Amino acid sequence: MSSVPTSEGNLTETEKKFLQDQSDIEIYKEQENIHKEDPEDEYLKVKDREDSYNIIYEFLKQLSPQTELWRISVPAYILQPISLLEKISHYSSPNNTIEKINEEQSPEKRFISILAWVISKLFLVMFNEEYIVNHPPVSVSNVLWGSTVIEIYDYLKINCPKTGFNASIYFDYGKDNYLSGYIYDADGYKKHWIEGKVNQSVEIQDLSTKEKKLLYSVETLTRPPKTIRPVHEQEPRESRRNWHKAIYALKKEDFEEAQLQKHLVEERKERSEKKELKLVLHGLQNTLYWKVKNDGFSRVWIV
Repeated sequence: MSSVPTSEGNLTETEKKFLQDQSDIEIYKEQENIHKEDPEDEYLKVKDREDSYNIIYEFLKQLSPQTELWRISVPAYILQPISLLEKISHYSSPNNTIEKINEEQSPEKRFISILAWVISKLFLVMFNEEYIVNHPPVSVSNVLWGSTVIEIYDYLKINCPKTGFNASIYFDYGKDNYLSGYIYDADGYKKHWIEGKVNQSVEIQDLSTKEKKLLYSVETLTRPPKTIRPVHEQEPRESRRNWHKAIYALKKEDFEEAQLQKHLVEERKERSEKKELKLVLHGLQNTLYWKVKNDGFSRVWIV
């Protein structure tokens, strides 16, 4: 991470072009301070708000029979200082179990390390075709009321075509992410028994020796630090640059300013989408020629 400028005179030309006035410079410095550490925990620190009735009222007064739900604006004072796009990425960020995979020498232990990583962080992964992973379905509960909970159910299957090791893990729906299953060798014999809760801890038992070990515990999992460019070096549509003024206002609990900056970002996005749509339609009318394979649709335009 680059050092934080101490005055306007220390800014480069690129930074000066990005920062328009003194308030922008202060925002820039503040954002750089926030981003020095892994910003994820810092962003997710929000104070509990007591005015929940006002929040509901803000939503209800925007509703009408003609209102499109996507146009309803969420009050800034209930927001976290982080974009939804970035928050979703936190769910798929890797943990330290991935570091152990290359440390294992035997194919069996390496396969177990792969299994520990996949279970502890269930998201779509690629292993250059060395492993085949079929993920179980994922659902989200308590979207409107209570705390949001991600539930996993059905089977997780992992197969290594090279060594023949494979695993079949069953997630029991409605039992707080409880899982159980076996690891098989190339001949189809059961080698290990897996059991636990994916959001707490999981144990593995060697069926030949009956020895049990901790496969992983959520309490000991850590995430590698993120490498994040300073705000002024980011592309205009990157989340932190796009929302940096709104984020700054939320951190300062200036909700009126945060609401204004949020509105400006949403307005700019809407204008940009209309402009892009206009360019596409103009191109279809004047410069592009589309050949439809099916003659029955030769006179039909599909946009």
